[in-house]
Amino acid sequence: MLILTDVVNAGSTLRDWIKWFVPYIAYLSLFISVVALATPARDRRPRLLVLVRKGKWITWHGNMLVGIIEVCNRSARSNTIIGYRFATIDERGNSVGLESEQYKELEEDGTEITFNDTPVVLGPYTGAAVRFGCFGEWHKQPRDMKLLVTVEDLFGRCHSAQVAVLNRHSKRQS
Repeated sequence: MLILTDVVNAGSTLRDWIKWFVPYIAYLSLFISVVALATPARDRRPRLLVLVRKGKWITWHGNMLVGIIEVCNRSARSNTIIGYRFATIDERGNSVGLESEQYKELEEDGTEITFNDTPVVLGPYTGAAVRFGCFGEWHKQPRDMKLLVTVEDLFGRCHSAQVAVLNRHSKRQS
């Protein structure tokens, strides 16, 4: 009989503990929900990062300067690349715009390569390698050329990176 009494008392203690703990579970779940909602709501700013790959990722393809850049989305909001702009920086610091539009080319094996592809959709906290290509009057540019690659996102913000390129078409020495 003593064992049965202990089991009944243990059950009431457990019920008392549950009655005490249930309201705190509601508060705890409310706190977790607020934190889970506030984190992405706070981080809704579009933040793209344009990176130039290390190594020889920028080269000449005939009269077109081509390369690969990495665009990273550092936000909790999805973003899209909607445009590209390219410019060179001369000795005085002035920028000279280059031609840049979507360009498709067929390889010898039949695969199609797209340069300056738009739209490129980037999910939250992801990145993509993007092929770019631009045309310009290269003979007017210095031999050691600085190329400014600018990417425009869905919200109209521009993000850019600068890279040094050896201009093989140049008639001028820098």
